Amino acid sequence: MQYILLIKILRPVEKLQEFMFCTVGSSEGCQSLSQSATAADVGHKFYISTPSSWNDALAYCRQHHTDLAVIESSSQNTDVYNSITPKASAWIGLYRVPWTWSDQSLSTFRNWRDASPNNPTAQHCLAENPQHLWDDDYCETMFPVICHTGEL
Repeated sequence: MQYILLIKILRPVEKLQEFMFCTVGSSEGCQSLSQSATAADVGHKFYISTPSSWNDALAYCRQHHTDLAVIESSSQNTDVYNSITPKASAWIGLYRVPWTWSDQSLSTFRNWRDASPNNPTAQHCLAENPQHLWDDDYCETMFPVICHTGEL
């Protein structure tokens, strides 16, 4: 069974205001896990539990949402991480050529684990790991995915 977690982030406070947990193919649809505040909404993040390679994750996010997740601050990173259950590595939109977000946006925020990035010749894609840190990995590795929809 595939699960999707919808996270609504509001600006300018960049604080988690609402997230949804959805079961794909279920007649029950999505259930809100907190109160909604929609006036300033600028986008949603979706956790897709089905493991895929980074390239397949990118294609899926672009087909069904907007792109892989772009995380621009520590608070956004924490909100996304706290919403993923069980704690597992998940693809986000940063890749090495040089390190750029999949939507071509630039951000100076990084949350590397110690000694990462650590394999410049072979590990070109990035996942957030269970310790809430970012790690470069082989793009063919199978991880769940975090997508975003709408503006960042």
